Amino acid sequence: MLKKVKRPFFIKGPFSNFEHSKDVSLDTDIICNINIEREKTADVILTCKIGDLKGVNSPFQVDVTIIGNFKYNKDASDGIAFENLLSPNAIAILYPYLRTTISTLTSLSNDFPTLNMPVINIAKMMEDHNLIEIKHFE
Repeated sequence: MLKKVKRPFFIKGPFSNFEHSKDVSLDTDIICNINIEREKTADVILTCKIGDLKGVNSPFQVDVTIIGNFKYNKDASDGIAFENLLSPNAIAILYPYLRTTISTLTSLSNDFPTLNMPVINIAKMMEDHNLIEIKHFE
């Protein structure tokens, strides 16, 4: 697996005087796009946006995209289709990189406490909420 971070983005919001505010909003959107090419390779793209620059209760916005490139070895797959391996496993592999990148970006701001995303079964959560899009290419 080859992994790369694409588009790490952190910006302080215009309404970010939160020293005494209890109404902080950090809405989180996370999606996954899986692009499978010829049932041999796949790019798994995990994108997360936290916060909103337009929201008066959001101190910042952070956007991160992590891309993992995976190869399929049919002989070692125990008969499991590439798509069925990717959806839970590739997402679970990439999520810690996403968490670390977001944590690092928010800690480097030095304006707010570090944002640590929870350890969760991200693949199950995304599957339950239809946040995974799979495309096949020849």
